[in-house]
Parts: sequence; C-alpha cells; structure tokens
Amino acid sequence: MKASPHGITLLPEYPYIGAPSDGTVIDKSMPVSSQERVLEIKCPYSVQSAIVINRELHSLDFDFLEVCAGKSSLRRQHKYYAQVQGEIAVLGLP
Repeated sequence: MKASPHGITLLPEYPYIGAPSDGTVIDKSMPVSSQERVLEIKCPYSVQSAIVINRELHSLDFDFLEVCAGKSSLRRQHKYYAQVQGEIAVLGLP
C-alpha cells in the first residue's frame, strides 16, 4: 500500500462542506476502480496494550472494532465513525 497526504477536501457543489483527511492509500489487492481508500490516523496511546497476532489486533479494550466475516472494521457506534464516513463521502471513495 502506498499513502498520499490530502489536507482538506471541499465538495464543489457545497463548498462549506469539507473533510480534513489524513490521506489516502492505494490497495493494489482491490479492483482498480476501488483501490483508493481513506487513511485516518489516531493516537496509538489508546491501544498501547494491544497485541498483534497474525495481522489482527487483540486487546481487552478494543471496543472500537467489530469483526464480521473475518474482517475488522470500525463500530458504527464509535465516536469517529461519522467522521470517517464523512471523509469517504466528501472524497468520493468506496
């Protein structure tokens, strides 16, 4: 994966709506039309007790992740969910 920085992106039709994304990544394992993804970075202090096993995160306090069909994702109830979904929408990414 390759990351690229973004800054703030404004919606052309509504220039008062924007998203300050940390960047995007290109996932070449995905189909070409959906390779670009949003990159959002948060402070790792909140997961300092995490253990990484086989590329999966495991911790007693990982209440922000949910696992469905073997894939980890951000819980819909998490405080950053709306922020990340907004960035995806403003950037026009899948």
